[in-house]
Formats: sequence, C-alpha cells, structure tokens
Amino acid sequence: MKNFFAGAALFGTLLLMTASPASAQDRSGWSRFHDPQVGASVDYPTSAFSMVGPSKRGIGRRFVGRDGRSMLSIYSLRNSADDTPRSFVQKNLRSDLRRIEYERVTQTFLALSTASGGRIFYTRCNFRTRTINCFELAYPAAEKRAWDSVVTRMSHSLGSR
Repeated sequence: MKNFFAGAALFGTLLLMTASPASAQDRSGWSRFHDPQVGASVDYPTSAFSMVGPSKRGIGRRFVGRDGRSMLSIYSLRNSADDTPRSFVQKNLRSDLRRIEYERVTQTFLALSTASGGRIFYTRCNFRTRTINCFELAYPAAEKRAWDSVVTRMSHSLGSR
C-alpha cells in the first residue's frame, strides 16, 4: 500500500521523532501504548517486547521480542478512501485469500491471521472516522497456545484513547 501521507512523509517522520508515546506499565508486565500524534493505543506485554523504531506501515512504532522471535507493530493509517474493513482487505491483502486461517470482518474492525514459514501473522485494525488503528503481531507457530491470550487481550484493548 502506498504511504498514506504521500507528500507529508517527512513531516510525519519528524512528528514521530518528537512524539513521546505514553506507556504505563501495570504489575502484570503489560503497558498501554498510546501515541498522542496519531491516536493508536493498545495494551501490550512489555515483558516480551522492546521498542525498536517507527513502524513500517502508517505512523506508529515497531517492537521486537526480547528473544528476537516475535514482532509487533502499532500504527495508524489515514482512511482517505473511506474504506470499510471489507474493502480494505480486498485492496490491501498481499497474500492469497485462501491462506487466511482466521478472518473476522465487521462494520468496524477486521482481524486476520495467516501462517507461513513456521510463524503466525495476526492483524487487527479498528476503523474510525478517517482513521484506521492497527496492530500486527508475528510469533512462532509452535507457541500459538501461549500467544492466544496475548492476542485476545491486545485485540480487545485496541483503541484510540
């Protein structure tokens, strides 16, 4: 997908460098990530991830697992085309639709999961007026059961607070 800020890419990068995303850790090793510049927010396990830089999609942050085997991106996209979750999937899904192992698409969000190369790739995006807030998570397929509760908590917490 093309950079949604097009000509404003440099401006967005500068905002990221000056933004200080809030993160409040609770006793369970989880924090609430919130980027005030773009609005994406989600609970994530700080005990499992370290922030490494800007996300590769949209405006947000990228995290890598402390053991190097998992990845998390939290980002926002501008919805200038007024995409619905269904039209967004149809326009932007790069892989074969038959490879999707889990798909839930409603009027307000999408959740997709695929497996490839021994890894599971999970995407959740919430659609708000003109903004799409997302997180992408990749982790070893052999650890699926351990990650199921993480994915569930993150999915339920994704918002724009």
